[in-house]
Amino acid sequence: MNEPLIRIENGVTRHPSFRLPYPVDFTLPQGAHTAIYGPNGSGKSLLTAMITGAQPLQGKGVNYHWPDSAPRPLHEHIRSITFRDVYGGSEPAYYQQRWNRFDEQTFPTVGEVLGRAEGGAAALWKALGLEEHMEKAVNLLSSGELRKFQLTKALLTDPRVIIMDNPFIGLDAGTRDQLKALLSTLSQ
Repeated sequence: MNEPLIRIENGVTRHPSFRLPYPVDFTLPQGAHTAIYGPNGSGKSLLTAMITGAQPLQGKGVNYHWPDSAPRPLHEHIRSITFRDVYGGSEPAYYQQRWNRFDEQTFPTVGEVLGRAEGGAAALWKALGLEEHMEKAVNLLSSGELRKFQLTKALLTDPRVIIMDNPFIGLDAGTRDQLKALLSTLSQ
């Protein structure tokens, strides 16, 4: 039997303010596609923080197993994309940045961030139908374009695990369907 990629047994966070009412048991088998869902405040984001190492655990912590992989830092194996904020990344922004686009703050273009998206990233970006946006500033992308941009950016690092927190928030029905189809294709 293959060892799971990620395993947490009786996981309890070190910080008492960030604890669930019971210890966490979580296993991510190799080749699995897992969805975790629940109401607001149920602990989904805390579980993500535990998995990514952002929330240290007491005891053994998290056991990671990356078979057939050259040693890399944990953040290169696991990419977490959060959509709680507008841009889901490290770009400085505020909620209505796109509508206040003439503010003094300048944003890089999609092409600058993706490094002109060569190789597999270019193919992905083209498959998403976004090649015409390479010269567009990141803050001018729509919500759906931003999701695809963040996913492309994460895939550039060739991670073993991608965690998407609230990927469908703020998307219209057509864009949700397009993102579902993209995620289905990527999982294959």
